[in-house]
Amino acid sequence: MSRNDTNKKLRMRFLQAKREQLDRFNLFERSENELLAEKIMENIHNTSLGRLLGIIASLPEIRPEKVERGRRLLRHDETDLNEQLDEAMDRVLEELLQEG
Repeated sequence: MSRNDTNKKLRMRFLQAKREQLDRFNLFERSENELLAEKIMENIHNTSLGRLLGIIASLPEIRPEKVERGRRLLRHDETDLNEQLDEAMDRVLEELLQEG
């Protein structure tokens, strides 16, 4: 039996067990996609993507004064905005990598 076949059988067993559990508790039957999405959400924090999303969620709110300053710079073209944006992105990525 191939690995793919084994994975399919395990997935079907998992889904069947979930359906039986829902039936036991007289809950409505959910689609296969909903069950898989629930399982993914239960384990999202164990993945690098989940940890990254957690870090992003903990970042501070948007600072309106910085947004307004950026708008003024765009209107008046006082500096090379692309260079400043590159520097800002580098700082954000460095902070994210240090926290991870």
